[in-house]
Amino acid sequence: VYVADTAAGDAVSRHAAAHGFRRILYVGLRRGDELLGIQAALFRDQAPLAPVQTKIATGMAQLASFGVAGARLVHQLDHANRVK
Repeated sequence: VYVADTAAGDAVSRHAAAHGFRRILYVGLRRGDELLGIQAALFRDQAPLAPVQTKIATGMAQLASFGVAGARLVHQLDHANRVK
């Protein structure tokens, strides 16, 4: 999700605008069809978002989702070991 003008958006966008951010790019952290979280990139300039920026942010979100999924797995394994 791309918010081109934070001043006209929701509460999060207005909060970002109050701190000088003009644009926000939200990218989902996914594992298959499951949404694990959301990564946000905030920009102070008003320049249009380049396709390469979206591609990089999507790749970073994919890498972050591996970390989140791995942390969940470690937590589940730790919990299973305690239940034994």
